Amino acid sequence: MSDIRIFDNPQIIWQRYIGGDIFPPPFNSGVEHPNSQLPDMRSPLVNDQYYHIYNRGVLKQPIFFESRDYARFVHNLYEFNDTHPALKFGCRTSEVREPIISILAWCLMPNHYHLLLQQRQENGISLFMKKLGGGYTNYINLKYDRSGHVFQGKFKSKLIETDAHFAHISRYIHLNPIDLIGDNWERGDFLSQYKWSSYLDWIGTKNFPSVLDIPSMMSIRGMSAIEYKQFVLEWSGTQYSDVGHPKCFTSARGRGSLESCPPFPLSTPA
Repeated sequence: MSDIRIFDNPQIIWQRYIGGDIFPPPFNSGVEHPNSQLPDMRSPLVNDQYYHIYNRGVLKQPIFFESRDYARFVHNLYEFNDTHPALKFGCRTSEVREPIISILAWCLMPNHYHLLLQQRQENGISLFMKKLGGGYTNYINLKYDRSGHVFQGKFKSKLIETDAHFAHISRYIHLNPIDLIGDNWERGDFLSQYKWSSYLDWIGTKNFPSVLDIPSMMSIRGMSAIEYKQFVLEWSGTQYSDVGHPKCFTSARGRGSLESCPPFPLSTPA
């Protein structure tokens, strides 16, 4: 991967992201993905690889309207991660679960979501996302007496190719909720109270542990829960789309390289 440079031009930031260089800007930044209206020409998703998966509401509209909508989506993260179909809400065709993906981190925001997934079976992520998107769309349309799309096209996927990228993607995902608060909030306290992400489970507080592949999560975390909390909070005051180690970025408009980040092994025991 080439050196990472943070540009003032948000369009260049998007171009560098889809080229594999940096994380995407926040969805509320007003930056439109340049390929958002093009047919999906993505490469096949590969077993055992890690992917950052994300999408937002059509026309940037909300996809969650109350706490029960968030809860339903979280339930679907668990329910649809199985080779067996779910006939209806809360009913299963088999008591034996056969996960098709590993869910390692997630965050739900009013008009978008982020997932960190590992594919475990052929076409597992695509099948999971088809069930997740279709099931939630049906739920929203029925509940609110509406029709049409909820999400803006197909989900977006980004292969996690380097240790440096992998080290910081969970932190990027877990820092998303700070967009929802003003300067009068203590950001660490807010993150510890925000239940619609896997952050609490990552720092050792049970929230929705059944959604996650806990052994894999602990392995990729590569540090204790307390250390990970500090790892996140030390950057909660920065522009989180530029989250990185001090050696990676000097400032939101500075220059740096992800290649200079400290190594972060993918399989170090917690």
